[in-house]
Amino acid sequence: MDVVKKIVKYGADEICLKDMAGIGRPVMLGELVGKIKKKYPGIKVQYHGHSGPGFAMASMLEVARAGADYIDVAMEPLSWGMVHPDVISVQAMLKDAGFMVPEIDM
Repeated sequence: MDVVKKIVKYGADEICLKDMAGIGRPVMLGELVGKIKKKYPGIKVQYHGHSGPGFAMASMLEVARAGADYIDVAMEPLSWGMVHPDVISVQAMLKDAGFMVPEIDM
């Protein structure tokens, strides 16, 4: 939160949590997003997590529950592996968790 405080002071109106290695732990990321949204409700929060180690799907659910505004996804054939989870899987997971997400025009 010290870094967040500094960048908000510098004028940031959006924060992207970049987890390029995909090692961010879901609960910690959810707690961080929750703290950011509570202290700075006008700040948009984006989560950018890669699939590699396997935490990304759980992390996306946790940050969504904590109020993240954007979640980066990919589409087949570019998803999974070392990239983002697939948009269809993320959409299904969020719908199942009760989120209102747009339909995908296949």
